[in-house]
Amino acid sequence: MKSPVSHIDMFRTIFDYLGRPELGKSDGRSLRRFIDKRSYNKYYDEKIAVVEMDQRIPVGPDQLSGKLGGAPTLMIRKGSYKLILPKKEDSDVLDMMYDLKNDPLEMHNLLGKNGDTAKPIVIGKAEYLKCLLTEWMRRVDGKIEGYYSDNKYNLGEGRGDIREIRARRTWREVEYWQSHEKFIWFGQPVYVASEDSYRRNEYLYIGRTKPGVLTIKDISVTGVDARYFSVSTDQAVVNPGSCFRVRVSFESKKPVSIGSLDASITIQNDVDGVRKIKIVGPR
Repeated sequence: MKSPVSHIDMFRTIFDYLGRPELGKSDGRSLRRFIDKRSYNKYYDEKIAVVEMDQRIPVGPDQLSGKLGGAPTLMIRKGSYKLILPKKEDSDVLDMMYDLKNDPLEMHNLLGKNGDTAKPIVIGKAEYLKCLLTEWMRRVDGKIEGYYSDNKYNLGEGRGDIREIRARRTWREVEYWQSHEKFIWFGQPVYVASEDSYRRNEYLYIGRTKPGVLTIKDISVTGVDARYFSVSTDQAVVNPGSCFRVRVSFESKKPVSIGSLDASITIQNDVDGVRKIKIVGPR
């Protein structure tokens, strides 16, 4: 499946190829790293697209045309899944999540009208996308401006978009969720000349929303070909309402087809014992 991108990246990409990247100043990023096959998710998951749909407009001094949380305002898409949320923890606007592969017309909201009936696997996917969204907001927040952390951009309403989105949870609480259930799909490794090796990173997220802490006793890569992979950490304590990110890295001095490798991520936790996620190659 091809990855979605945002229109906001187009101008940066064009000026990058023209050799004048400084002319394409915007909140977007050049897509050249994907086109030239140089991206390997070095610092974070780059294969997401975020859209801000805030329709409020100034109608007078210190006044906007609508209230914070009065409509869906942020959308994030990763692969075939799309999550749409308002920017307010207690908004009565319906949260929406769709699987565009099986529901391209967005007719079936996976979260439904009552999040208390959502299946655990759906809750895990929603929490995962929400974590990716808040990470994105932190990256583009601005060192001084605080676009998403300072409520001045909402004229004092709320506590800042990052806090409101992090706290928003219209689905039931769970003791344990993880971003990938049975498989973690690795993208194509790329050759990194400075390190003379082929590399690729993917990111696994684990979290808890019920009261109490989640203890991750061990995270390791097992299997015949485990030597090609490593994880950024092997233990963690996760507080309720938060998520924990594990970077899973592939490295090889020679080209290797990840799809032909035998490797899995084994997670030992204090909720349900041991979980395994098989590492598979590009789709």
